[in-house]
Amino acid sequence: MTPDQRRLLDALSDQTALAIERINLAEDLDRAKMAAETDRLRSALLTSLSHDLRTPLASILGSATSLDSYRRTLDEHRNEGIDRHDPRGGGAAQTASSPTCST
Repeated sequence: MTPDQRRLLDALSDQTALAIERINLAEDLDRAKMAAETDRLRSALLTSLSHDLRTPLASILGSATSLDSYRRTLDEHRNEGIDRHDPRGGGAAQTASSPTCST
């Protein structure tokens, strides 16, 4: 092989190596872009879901808190209602069924 042919062969092999390296770098760049887009979409989806779930959960939590805070009042009213209608508990039902009541 002559020195000119050797230089030409070296130049062609260098160009081939550079072309392969560019292809590999382009593929790496595509993978990095795809990973970044995937992360962006995942984040957007989670943000959307958390917002969509947060609104009903806040409403449920508010209702549960209200019910818990008014539980004693509701229990007292329920007990008063039972006392009025239970013949053994006194109240209106016992008065209506007592022997001194004229019906």
